[in-house]
Amino acid sequence: MRSILLLALLAGVCAAHAQVYKWTDENGTVHFSDKPPAHTKAKEMASVTTQVAPELSSFCARIRSLVPGMLNSVRSGSNRSTLLQRVGIDSAQMREWGMSEGNLTRLVDAVFAYANQSLDHRATVRAATDIHTRCLAGAYASVRRTDDRSEEVEGNARRQGSASSGTGFLISGDLVATSFHVVEGGQSLTLHLSDGSVVFAHLLSSDRDNDLAILRLATPTRLRALRVASDTIGLGAEVFTIGFPQPELMGVEPKLATGVISATSGIQDDRRTYQISVPVQAGNSGGPLIDSEGRVVGIVASKLNAAKVFEWTGDLPQNVNYAVKSSHLHSLIPVETRDTAIEVSGGNVQAMAGAVRDAVVRIEVR
Repeated sequence: MRSILLLALLAGVCAAHAQVYKWTDENGTVHFSDKPPAHTKAKEMASVTTQVAPELSSFCARIRSLVPGMLNSVRSGSNRSTLLQRVGIDSAQMREWGMSEGNLTRLVDAVFAYANQSLDHRATVRAATDIHTRCLAGAYASVRRTDDRSEEVEGNARRQGSASSGTGFLISGDLVATSFHVVEGGQSLTLHLSDGSVVFAHLLSSDRDNDLAILRLATPTRLRALRVASDTIGLGAEVFTIGFPQPELMGVEPKLATGVISATSGIQDDRRTYQISVPVQAGNSGGPLIDSEGRVVGIVASKLNAAKVFEWTGDLPQNVNYAVKSSHLHSLIPVETRDTAIEVSGGNVQAMAGAVRDAVVRIEVR
């Protein structure tokens, strides 16, 4: 029962393609969105959920992120021919994403229609949401939804598999540590290093119980490795992480988040984990939790499933996240590699961030 409860409450923060909800409003209009409508209970949505093709989900997330900049560009006087250049995108790149000239025209027309209105921040958000919804319904991309049973989509899925991503960090020149759920079931592991190089890796060892994995790089690197602590730290200790949350929406530049050790045990007093106030999102899984001495003291693993807790208790928890204690990773590291990395020095987050960032890698899994 304990394990079932833990699985229900904990949401891993590996960035996979989210489910898309299909629903009908009071006027009979069908909508697609990445969240269910506020007035509909989650259990009632089970019969109307549909998974869109990963290619379409990724494409629509990109379009949504561009809408605010496109609206501002139009309000600043851009015409149709210069709109995309003003936001750093060109027609050729749009076509590479899967957008035809006709779909591109429809997108630009939609942006101009919203830009002609007097929009505040909330209206801009509504415009981005509406365009995102249209995109998921197939308005701007040639990729069809999987509920259309497109042979092309099914063929791509068989050839390429679904993709997800997470974070890892170097513990030596050829070893990377991450969360096991990031790489579980992956047939291909591609690592993007801080120097811009792209390296393939394979699973060397894992600890499923503690959600840990160690990968071996096909080509060793000279980049900095992080020292993994064998001991634990106390309540209130300041910590930070660097990772790649929501890379399809937020970009692939690493993001830093800070916080403290909120509890020295996890959910239901699980002694294997820390509860942390460091904000984490999908894509942060496997990232290093760094203390004030520049050591890895934890591995970012999961967040409390706020929707499930709200369903059970009526209370919405905020920023309750968990990291596996580094002592479990330390014992998994090959003996000849343990304690060989040098601690990051600096004394404050800003001074240490650059060195930690050098050791952090983005993991793509297929």
